[in-house]
Amino acid sequence: MRSTSVRVLRSGLLPAGLVVGLTLAALLAFQTPGADVAKYAAYLVYAVVVPGVLVWRSLRGVPRSLAEDLAAGAALGFGMEILAYIALRFVGAPILILAYPAVVIAVFAGVPSLRRHWRFGEEPKAPTWWSWIMAALVTAVLAYIALTFFRTHPLSGPIAAYPYSDMPYNLAIAAELKQRIPPTVSYVLGEPLHYHWFSHADMAAASWGTGIELRTIQLRLAPLAFIALNVIFTGLLAVRLSRRWWTAPVAVLIAYFVSAFSPFSFTTRLFSDERMLAPFQWASATQVAASALLAPALLLLVDRFRGEPGARGQWALIGILLVAAMGAKSTVLILVVAGLGVAGAYRLLLRRELDRTALIGGILGGVLFLFATFVLYGGDSSGMHIDPLAPFTVGSAYDILGVGPWNVSLSMTAFIVGATLTSWLIKYAGIVGLFARRKAPETAVMFLSGMVLAALAVLILFRHPGGSQLYFVRSVLPIMGALAAAGLAAVLPDGRRAGLLIGALGIASLVGALAVELVTDLDGTRIPTRAVMGSNMRVALEVAKSMAAPILIVGALAGLVWWLARKRILWLRGTALALLLASLAGFGYWTGFVDVRGLTLSAVNDGMGPIRSGTRALPIPDGGLEASRWLRDHSGVNDVVATNVHCYSKYKGHCDNRHFWISAYTERHVLVEGWGYTSQMLSGGQWYYSKFWDPQRLAENDLAFDAPSKDSVGRLESQYGVRWLIVDELNQPASPHLGEFATLRYRNGQTAVYELPSRGKSGSDTPLSSGHR
Repeated sequence: MRSTSVRVLRSGLLPAGLVVGLTLAALLAFQTPGADVAKYAAYLVYAVVVPGVLVWRSLRGVPRSLAEDLAAGAALGFGMEILAYIALRFVGAPILILAYPAVVIAVFAGVPSLRRHWRFGEEPKAPTWWSWIMAALVTAVLAYIALTFFRTHPLSGPIAAYPYSDMPYNLAIAAELKQRIPPTVSYVLGEPLHYHWFSHADMAAASWGTGIELRTIQLRLAPLAFIALNVIFTGLLAVRLSRRWWTAPVAVLIAYFVSAFSPFSFTTRLFSDERMLAPFQWASATQVAASALLAPALLLLVDRFRGEPGARGQWALIGILLVAAMGAKSTVLILVVAGLGVAGAYRLLLRRELDRTALIGGILGGVLFLFATFVLYGGDSSGMHIDPLAPFTVGSAYDILGVGPWNVSLSMTAFIVGATLTSWLIKYAGIVGLFARRKAPETAVMFLSGMVLAALAVLILFRHPGGSQLYFVRSVLPIMGALAAAGLAAVLPDGRRAGLLIGALGIASLVGALAVELVTDLDGTRIPTRAVMGSNMRVALEVAKSMAAPILIVGALAGLVWWLARKRILWLRGTALALLLASLAGFGYWTGFVDVRGLTLSAVNDGMGPIRSGTRALPIPDGGLEASRWLRDHSGVNDVVATNVHCYSKYKGHCDNRHFWISAYTERHVLVEGWGYTSQMLSGGQWYYSKFWDPQRLAENDLAFDAPSKDSVGRLESQYGVRWLIVDELNQPASPHLGEFATLRYRNGQTAVYELPSRGKSGSDTPLSSGHR
C-alpha cells in the first residue's frame, strides 16, 4: 500500500488531478451547469484524449514522458475529431461523431500488436517537481482566464447582454458548422466564408456529441483545454531543445508572464505588449486551437531534424496535425513553410547537402498551403496587403509620446519600429545563447528561428485593416519562450549544480527588474512627450536613453560577475553571458506584476461576480437569447431570418457593423444582420464603420420593419426566401403595424419573433408563445 502511495505521489497524476479539480471548481463558480461540465469531460476523454493518445503512441516512434503522451495525444485527438466531424457533417451524419472513437478504441483493443499502447509506465518519467511546477503555471493561466474572461462574459444576468464582438461572431461560425458543410457566412445570406473554421467544427462536434448549448461550449469549456495544452507545449518544446527539464517553467514564465520592457512608468505601455497571458488567449478561438494543434508537429519536426527513429509514423502524425492546424489558423502553416525553407537553406550552405526533413516537410507544407489558399479560403487575402511599417504608424507609442501618428517623419517611424521590436525582443534575450556557442546551431533551432523571423517580417511588411498581422507574431510567442529558455541552458556550463545555477539566473532576472526600477525612480515617471521636449528628435533621444540605461547597468554587473568568477568565485565561471541574458528578460517583470496585482485587487474589491469590460456595445435586448432559441427550435435548418438591427455599437452616429448574435443564437441564416469581417468588406480595406455593399438589399430589409406593407414584407419572402422576422424592440423599435402583415409567434421581454403571412397560412398553426419575464 505504501509503495503504491509513493508511486502516485511521484507520478504526475496528483498535480494533474489538482489542476482538473480547480478547473472544475472555477467552471461551477462561474455559472457552468454541473451536468454540462460532466458531459463535456466525458466527451473529452472518450472522443478526444483516448483515441488521440492511442494513435499518437502507435506512431510516435520514440518513447517520451507521460506528460507529452497525454498532451500530444489530446492535441492529435482534437485534430482527428475535427477531420472526422467534417466528413460526417458533409454526408449528413454528424451524430456519428460518437461512433468514430468507438471504432478507434475497438481497433486498439482487438488487434494484438496494438494492445500494448494501452499500457503506461514504460515511458520516461518527468521529475516530480517538474509536474508540480507546470501544474501551478497551468493553474495560474487558467485562473487569469477565469478572473478576466469568465467575469466579463457570464452565461446569464445583465452583463451577459454585452459580449465582446468576436464572441457572437465565432459562435455564429460554430452554429453554421453545426448545421452544414461547406459553411457560408450565416449573417449575410449568400456570402462565402473565407475564414479559419476548423476550431469551430470542434465546438460543433462537441455540441452534437453532448447536447450542450454551443454558447456554453464556446464561453466556458472548449478554450480551457487548448489553453492548458499551449502552456504545457511551451515547456515541452523548451525541454526538447535543451534536454533539461528546468527550462520548461522558464519558457512558460517568459512567454506568458513577462511583459514587454517599458522604460518609464510600470503602468504605462509605451509599446504594445505581446505575450501569451493576454486577451487573445480567450478572444481568438482560432489562435489558441491552431497553436495547440501545431505544437506536437513542431516537437516531431525537431525529432526529424535530429534524426530520431520513427520517421514514417511521425510523418503521418505531422500530416494530420498540419492539416488540422491549417484549417484552424492558416497563419501557422505559412510560418512552418518559411521555417522549413530557412532550415533547408541553412543545411545546404553549411554542409552542402539537402535536408530530407526540410524537403519532405516543405513539399507537404507547400501542398497544404495551396489547398488552404485556393480551396478553403478561395484565394481571398481578407484585406491583408503589403504596406511596409504601416502597423507601427498607429499605436500607443505615437499617442503617448505625442509625435504623430499622422504626417510623422520616416526617421521617427523607423525609431518607433526599432524601439518596439527591441522592447519585445529584450525579454527573449536568451535566444542569443543559442547562437553564442562556438559550434553552429542545430538545424532544428534554425527551423524554429526561421518561423520567428518570418512572423516578424510579416508584421513589418504587411497590413490588415483589423491588425490581424499581429497574429503571426502571437503564433510564435511560445516558440520564442522555448528558444529563450533553451538559449539560457546552452550558455550555462555543464557539470555544475543545477540548483545553484538556476538560482543565480533567478537572482539575475530580479536584478534586471530592479535596474528598470532604479532608472524609473531617477527619471521619474514623466513621459518625454513632444509637447514637453519640443521636438521629435529630443523625444527619441530621451526614449533611447531611458531604454539604454538599465542595459548598461546590468551589463556592468555582468562584467563584475565575469571578473569575480575569474578571480574568486569559481563556480560562477562561464555564467556571465547567461546572467546578462536573464537580467534582460527581467526587464518586463514589473509590468507583469502590476497586471497581476491589479487583477487580484479587482477580484478582492469587486468580488467574484460579473463585471463590465468597458465596451460601448449596445445590449442584447431582454429575451433575445430565449427568442433566438425558440426560433431555432421551431424553424427548419434552411429557413432564412430577417432582422431590424445591424449595429453592434454606435459611435458619433456611425454604425459598428459587427452585429452577429441573432445568427449565432438562432443557428439560422440571416438576410443581412451585420457585415463585419466579411471578405467583401475586408477586401476593400474597410473596417467596423463601413457601409453595406448592397444598399438595395439593406433598404428592402429595413423597409419591411420601418414601413411594413403587403409589398415590403412580401418582397422579403418572394425575392430572398425569408420566412421569419426577429425584432429587437430595445435598440431599433419596429413599426407597430408590423403585426398586420406578419404573424407574431413569440415574444419575450424586448424581443419578438414573427412568421411571414403566406408561410403562416400554409405552415404550422403554432399559437403565440410568450416568455416568463
